[in-house]
Amino acid sequence: MYLVVLETGGNQRYIFQSNRLRENIGASELTYRGGTEYVLRAVHNAGGADFSEVLGNPAGVRQKILDQNPGGTNGIEVIVATSGKAMLLVEDVSKAKKIVRQATATALKEAPGLDLCGVVWEVAGDNFGQTVRNAHQKLQEIQSQRTGCSTRYPQLPVVAECQSTGGPAFGMTDEALRTQDDRRKPEVTSVWRDVSRSSFVKGEYFGKWQVDDEASRHQRRGWRDRLENICANKLQFAPNPHRLEKDANLDWLGVVHIDGNGLGLIFLNFENFLPDGKRDYRTYVNLFRKFSCALEEAAETAFCRTLEGDDSWTPKLHDRGKNPFPAFIPLILGGDDVTLVCDGREALPFTIRFLRNFEEETGKRQDVAEIIRAATGERESAVTASAGVAIVKPHFPFHRAYHLAEQLINSAKRPIKALFELGQPRCSSIDFHILYDASYTDLQSIRKRLVAPDGCLLTTKPYVLLDDDRPHDNDWVNAANWMGLDKRVEALNSTTDGRRLLSSSQMHALREALHEGTKEADNQLALVSHRLSASQYNVLREDQSDTLVRDRTPYPGETSSSSSETTPRKETRFLDALDVAAFWGVTSGDDQPGSDS
Repeated sequence: MYLVVLETGGNQRYIFQSNRLRENIGASELTYRGGTEYVLRAVHNAGGADFSEVLGNPAGVRQKILDQNPGGTNGIEVIVATSGKAMLLVEDVSKAKKIVRQATATALKEAPGLDLCGVVWEVAGDNFGQTVRNAHQKLQEIQSQRTGCSTRYPQLPVVAECQSTGGPAFGMTDEALRTQDDRRKPEVTSVWRDVSRSSFVKGEYFGKWQVDDEASRHQRRGWRDRLENICANKLQFAPNPHRLEKDANLDWLGVVHIDGNGLGLIFLNFENFLPDGKRDYRTYVNLFRKFSCALEEAAETAFCRTLEGDDSWTPKLHDRGKNPFPAFIPLILGGDDVTLVCDGREALPFTIRFLRNFEEETGKRQDVAEIIRAATGERESAVTASAGVAIVKPHFPFHRAYHLAEQLINSAKRPIKALFELGQPRCSSIDFHILYDASYTDLQSIRKRLVAPDGCLLTTKPYVLLDDDRPHDNDWVNAANWMGLDKRVEALNSTTDGRRLLSSSQMHALREALHEGTKEADNQLALVSHRLSASQYNVLREDQSDTLVRDRTPYPGETSSSSSETTPRKETRFLDALDVAAFWGVTSGDDQPGSDS
């Protein structure tokens, strides 16, 4: 028996290599196909089960994988086939090698630039978990020793340069633009653009290319068909980012990156979480397959539930003729990983509700909950996730916005990892930033500037999501609870006769006062306190006697001895509340985010 592991490498570089959003979407779909369609086609050609009828339908693929008999078809059993990764059990080594060879060859032809690599490892001994770790370790060694995909496309002798990626151009695209020189008969002119083969294939989702073939047409349909299958045809997404920006009349663009907490360790040490006395390879394979499929299903269900809305929030729909669409374009939706672009006004409400829905969906699936309880010593029964949300202007370079979102999710994960190491229950977390000033786009540089002249820390991000008001074991978690921030935002956005009690200009004055010093902010808030009720005023001050400032609460694992002398001793959550208030339940008029006059 042989274990076959196929996995794509350098996914972030491949997907976000170009600054053109249409190519990012195309690369994401190709990454998904690398672990599903390309592998499953090779499985069928080697004598295994035929998945052709369910390709493009994630639920259908999962169900067919779960319905396999032990041992699979003709000695080929699919354990996992998801975005960018597949695991198989194959009896014959020649069949195993044939599957790897054909899947990687398909990736070379249909997804140039995608780094799909495979390894075949013999199953020996009773410890199947060790076999899985050995195969993954060997795969990482092979990937690190291979030359990068860019060497496949040499630029010597000198060739034209791709205007999207900087690589060697494969051909030219023909993008039609209408000129209005003659209003009665507007002419259609062509704007030619040099593109690489990789950009050409990725960009086949939108736009009309000079070269058209069956593989490209199939590629263009796949992304939208898969999303419609996931959402059961209830939602039709924006056809492209330009249409989203135009129809939604965007003032801000949100880039949301969400990832599950601690799943990497669970997958690599899966045998440790199996029932006692049932740690043979057959139990491992069956439970691993059920866990993976249930986790992916939970993420997709949470995504659809969130976009369908609820009583507290319903995403805005933007007109597209007879088919209105939500202001969201999913870039990555596979496993526990979600990345999307959306209307900046919708980014924070979407993220908070998705995190809650994801926890709920994973918690009520027995195949997931049992493994999580075993992995956390009964402290948890649902998968938590962390999110990074970058809100920028629509024409801000996308790759820099994504890089900021990636830094934000790393910031959100840091205290959650510390909670796990301390043996305390984890929770979902979120870090976000609204980029008013594009002079600084690196998170570390941004946070260094968020300190008042008197040394008070002006932001306490990240925040965490607790199920209810019950106290957590960690003081920082209780202080960083999103529910507390939500109460302050509600006070800031309080209305009377349909208008907010505090206008945008008054909020802008409060924001400026915070940067001048916390005493100035206290005085500025006192000037407008007559517009608020006593309870609202107390909520904004977090029930402090006469100030917005409080003693800083250390992060999990942080002690006074580990804190440097430059670590701020005071903090305020008021600036975070001001930022969220501008993007939470605000729709029009004087209340538009960034409308500070």
